[in-house]
Amino acid sequence: MAALLRLIVEPPSAVRDLRIENYSADSVTLQWTSPSFDGNRDDMFYTVKCDRCSSSVRYSPSQTNLQETTVTLTGLVPRTSYKVEILAENGVSSVDPVNTNAREVSFITLGSDSETQAQIQAVGQTAWSNLFYQ
Repeated sequence: MAALLRLIVEPPSAVRDLRIENYSADSVTLQWTSPSFDGNRDDMFYTVKCDRCSSSVRYSPSQTNLQETTVTLTGLVPRTSYKVEILAENGVSSVDPVNTNAREVSFITLGSDSETQAQIQAVGQTAWSNLFYQ
């Protein structure tokens, strides 16, 4: 009797350990760890969504179809609050409209003077981190 193996494919789980690696008055570098579950597919990629980013903001290496687990946003406006989401996706993510695997980080960009304090909060953490532009 032959065994029947059924492989279920679905969207990946959320990225892990989303954090701010570097920041300045007009840029931020985010880094994360790959999801623990890839959806049983080998076509996983990441999408970056930014709530207040204008068309002048640049994403390096990319905003969509990102293969790396790091992205740098440049061209941000100093002293502005942003919320950035990182979504792990694969070829079946678009067929699951309730897929809410995004992780987000909120931050306020620094001012141009050395006295300005930036407050950075990763969603899911309870404490604010106070970072200073030096």
